[in-house]
Amino acid sequence: MPVAKSHSAKGVLLSVGTRKGLFLFLSDKSRGKWEMSGPFLPGHDVNHAALDARTGRLFAAHTWMDSRVSYSTDLGQSWTDAKETSKFTQASAMRVDPTLGVSLLGDRV
Repeated sequence: MPVAKSHSAKGVLLSVGTRKGLFLFLSDKSRGKWEMSGPFLPGHDVNHAALDARTGRLFAAHTWMDSRVSYSTDLGQSWTDAKETSKFTQASAMRVDPTLGVSLLGDRV
């Protein structure tokens, strides 16, 4: 059974982004057996994925020819590109602080 049809709030969902797309793994709370679904966004380099537990919307940051953020309301069966993503002016800068990590400085457009 595909992950999208068996997802429940009582289970554990693990998203794995790869250069071959996004894979989802679903298990119950015991995590003894995992069910794999995917690849979603095949051929795309998926850098990050996150599930918004409030809405059930799955987000993925990926690249294929360009960078984009897409979302799915059915756990990967279909995808919609986000209409707007973060944009920064040329005056924006990135600063790396060894104790705090990376922070962005500057104005958002």
